[in-house]
Amino acid sequence: MSILVNSYLRVVMKTDPQSQTNAISFGYEFLGVLIFSLTLPATRIAVSGFDPV
Repeated sequence: MSILVNSYLRVVMKTDPQSQTNAISFGYEFLGVLIFSLTLPATRIAVSGFDPV
């Protein structure tokens, strides 16, 4: 997946400055979604040690 993102960013960054800004924003958005998607499994692991009431 990262190969596709890298190739997309390379193509877009060669065109014009506004596209560069959009490509960088896309990269940060993708990174944010990726990090956020890891919070649910991390929460499940953290809460698994709690005793149900």
